[in-house]
Amino acid sequence: MDGGLRALGRVWHEACFTCQQSGEALGEGDFYLHEGKPLSAAALRHTAPLCAGCGEPALKARLFAMGNAYHRACFRCACCRSEIGDRRFVPYDGEPYLEGCYQKLFGTLSGPMQSLMQADTRRYAVHVPLSMQLGPGGLAHFAQKHSESFPAVRRQLRERGVTEAHAFLFQPPAVPKPVLCLTMTMPIELEAREALPEMLKEERQCQQWEQLVSGVHDAGQSKGNPWWATIEPELSSLAESS
Repeated sequence: MDGGLRALGRVWHEACFTCQQSGEALGEGDFYLHEGKPLSAAALRHTAPLCAGCGEPALKARLFAMGNAYHRACFRCACCRSEIGDRRFVPYDGEPYLEGCYQKLFGTLSGPMQSLMQADTRRYAVHVPLSMQLGPGGLAHFAQKHSESFPAVRRQLRERGVTEAHAFLFQPPAVPKPVLCLTMTMPIELEAREALPEMLKEERQCQQWEQLVSGVHDAGQSKGNPWWATIEPELSSLAESS
């Protein structure tokens, strides 16, 4: 060879040193190693695990916790939102809490609340029919506002013993009419139809989220009832308790 490209301790024709995934030519210093093979920056993104916090490939400054990969900057306490880094944390209901925050929120609860949180639970589901008058633009706006506010609502409900709260938005053409499906687990001692609206009144962020859902709720489909009145135990939950 006359000249050539030096990389990985060897000499290559420039046309021969290529990304092992895409086949594009790589320049010296313009590549990454993955399992001993050279990859371009674009190809590396497809091999990197997705950050559970932001959903983007975790290429650098990453850590693994709770069965997922995170950018270090995305792995934050669910309470104070501080970066956790190498500090001690407590995983609870799928989210990490710095040890001090966890004790502040859950370690100092009153005896009755502690007993409530440690009691048997039941899974519930709420199906909220949404107004067809929203249209695609209105649904997109609602989906964005909901995704921004619901994480805070989940955390605040968790402090009252409600765990595993999830939301799923189904839109046409996948379904004939748009519907928001909510699932959650509550202590079996609570009467869900009474407890849920009371909990939502206690915090400003919960109030705002409840108003957001009420604003798009098709009350006619719910026979004039508020959306939370349709909460019912899931079928599997009923089978387990019988």
